[in-house]
Amino acid sequence: MPLPAAFAAGETYYLGGTTTGSCPGKCENLATTTGTASTTTTQSFTPGPALDASGGFTGTWASGSSLTISSFATTSAPDVVVAWIVTYASGSSVSVTSVSDSASAVAWQSTARWSATSCSGTQETTETEWWGVAASPISSADTITVALTGAPTAASAQAYGIARANTASPFDPNAAVPATAVSGCTATTARPTVTLSATTNEDDLVIASVGAYTSVTEAAPSGFTLVKNLAGTGDSQSVVYKAVVAVQASLNCPNFAATTYWRVLCDAVSAAPEDLEIEPQIGGATTTGTPSTSAPMGYAWESSSSLGGATIESGTWTFTMTAKASSVTGAPVGYLWATVWSCNDQSLGTCTFLLKNYDNTTNVLASTTATAYSYTTGTVGPFSNVKYLAVQFWLIFVSSGSAAARTATETTVSSASSVTVPNIDYASSAASSISMTLSHLPSLSVQRYRRSGGTPFQLRPPWAWRRVFNSGSPGYPKERPPR
Repeated sequence: MPLPAAFAAGETYYLGGTTTGSCPGKCENLATTTGTASTTTTQSFTPGPALDASGGFTGTWASGSSLTISSFATTSAPDVVVAWIVTYASGSSVSVTSVSDSASAVAWQSTARWSATSCSGTQETTETEWWGVAASPISSADTITVALTGAPTAASAQAYGIARANTASPFDPNAAVPATAVSGCTATTARPTVTLSATTNEDDLVIASVGAYTSVTEAAPSGFTLVKNLAGTGDSQSVVYKAVVAVQASLNCPNFAATTYWRVLCDAVSAAPEDLEIEPQIGGATTTGTPSTSAPMGYAWESSSSLGGATIESGTWTFTMTAKASSVTGAPVGYLWATVWSCNDQSLGTCTFLLKNYDNTTNVLASTTATAYSYTTGTVGPFSNVKYLAVQFWLIFVSSGSAAARTATETTVSSASSVTVPNIDYASSAASSISMTLSHLPSLSVQRYRRSGGTPFQLRPPWAWRRVFNSGSPGYPKERPPR
């Protein structure tokens, strides 16, 4: 039985450029020889969350126990939709009980993200932040309704979408988020401001919202951009935002215009996770997903022939990927993850997970020069009954820095990017093919054989054998060289 031509024990396999198999996305071969270097494998990714292009929409209370925001719309999807509501009732408080929309396009939360009252008494105002998720773009026919507890003296609201936000958990998880401050309840005018003392995530969109009793028209504070401003006695409000590209410590949220009886909230919306699958020989790929140990996605480098149920011995694996970033402005951050599978065929349909190498230390977006990044695992395996070997790579995008968009490029086909595996023991029933000239060695029983260093297995004449013995592994013979 001949050895598989593509593989040898303990060999380095390069990320080839020849399509193999018929997997759902695209699979290319793991090659034992190198070809001309290719830089056609790239990923495109965008920075953190941003205000939806439709901007902000406002509404004011007229009568009854609700107010509406008409013609609400978004252009991107999915969006996190935020509503900021300020209410005032002379001598009492008015609270928000629910937020809904006529098109049912937003999955609103059942409770407020945050709500508080400032200046209990005559100038009492209540500020509330509410949020939901719009899975698809929303047409301008949508109307948002804010339900209130009773009729206020004055109330206003604004709503806006945030693109590229983490819709599963939108807000930065740091305990210091959100930060809030409140004025005294005297007539002394002050400038609403608050300090956000810490964030956990990079690429947050910091949002500062203020509600005030005294009517004031807000302009965009320095470093921030205004969403909308509403001026009115009892229900003045403004929302501004600022994109940041690093973890924050002691961020001064803006000094709003001087007013009286106010409360200000500084919140932070986190970016959507962007795990980009590295797709062989595909430029500008934007396929996102979740790296898994349950089943591979539709892109991989895999063996062009079956290993025939081989065993890969226990040992270390080395993954090398050469990559560069289109720009390092603002210090973008990305990590490389790899998963390895044994598949029954080349379609990636039925695969057994073998191992993973998830690195969260080495930034592969740190340079605009192609740089080789190597990762060696601890001892893993052995892995038995391996047929088609498949390797997937992921770019775990953490932060974009301050560039509007970026591209990561990997060098493949050449020796720049590779996978090195431990020894492979090929299953065989080769005993019947051994020449009968060795009949004088009746104890010789070959159950498996190994090729090492690319040299074909060759039987030696009897006088060249010092000893034939069983190593203890399920049955392949080894030759101990003469001393």
